[in-house]
Amino acid sequence: IILSLAGVCCIAKPTFIFGDEGHDDTNSSRHHRSDRSSSSSSDADVDVDGDADASTTFVVLILLLGSWSAGWAYVIIRKIKQVHFLVSVNYFAAAGLICTPFASWYRGDTIFPPTSTFPMLGFCGICGFGAQCFMTRGLQLEKAGPASLIRNLDVVFAFVFQVSLLGDPAAPLSMM
Repeated sequence: IILSLAGVCCIAKPTFIFGDEGHDDTNSSRHHRSDRSSSSSSDADVDVDGDADASTTFVVLILLLGSWSAGWAYVIIRKIKQVHFLVSVNYFAAAGLICTPFASWYRGDTIFPPTSTFPMLGFCGICGFGAQCFMTRGLQLEKAGPASLIRNLDVVFAFVFQVSLLGDPAAPLSMM
């Protein structure tokens, strides 16, 4: 648990540990919102560095809540072995369909993706559905601990795809 929390600190780079140099990475979404808003918006080029600390803290808290919830979900899925794995996967998808519009409205950043990205979004959806099916079935067959450790390979694959497909360099502390 301590190593996991240390890893979260290396990725989040809180300013009370790393100072201001912890936030000088190449993530352009922290600096400008111009790619997320329409041209008619008056705050299209607003510098958001001032609230980067609050935003980072909020994101880390949400991620910790998500990890805590995933831990409970793994245990619950393990307990309901007799239910077909697609039942829980479909309930998960239904919850996402219901919650996402409200969360998007609350954040105020509803964006319709360009049609050119539909094939890639469809591929992501198919891969996510497959991963969720395999994870749910694996949790029903194996103990929750080893099954959730295998799920940590998602992080490794995300870093590999980030560097190889997107050409976005990973920070050295994030790779520890």
